[in-house]
Amino acid sequence: MANINISGIPEREKANYTRLAEESGATSRSEWLRWRLRTGVQLWDCSGRIDKESMDELVAKNENNGKYLPDSDDEIKRCIVHHLSTQEIASLDELQQAVFEELVIDSLYELLKEGEVENIPGSGYRSL
Repeated sequence: MANINISGIPEREKANYTRLAEESGATSRSEWLRWRLRTGVQLWDCSGRIDKESMDELVAKNENNGKYLPDSDDEIKRCIVHHLSTQEIASLDELQQAVFEELVIDSLYELLKEGEVENIPGSGYRSL
């Protein structure tokens, strides 16, 4: 297979992809990126919306493998580690913003799945 070259993203993000590829057992970062690309494309339907049924199946599969950390302290730690690099230093402000955004996105996804909120395209979210 051909290599996938990535550009236009920070070095710390590339380093994180390399680390995740190594942890996953992929033979290379390119192989890992191909897996992720294919998965991402399959989760989006033709209208540009996420295929929630497929996403729910993946989440359930990860929960069964112990990869998902439901405890909020563990989730915050996971987010922090996810946004740190061995090569670039992140300021506390950058880290707080990145972790906060990730936690909000994860929480919104859960609330959408539970039917507690809805997304109004182009506007935002509202409670149901």
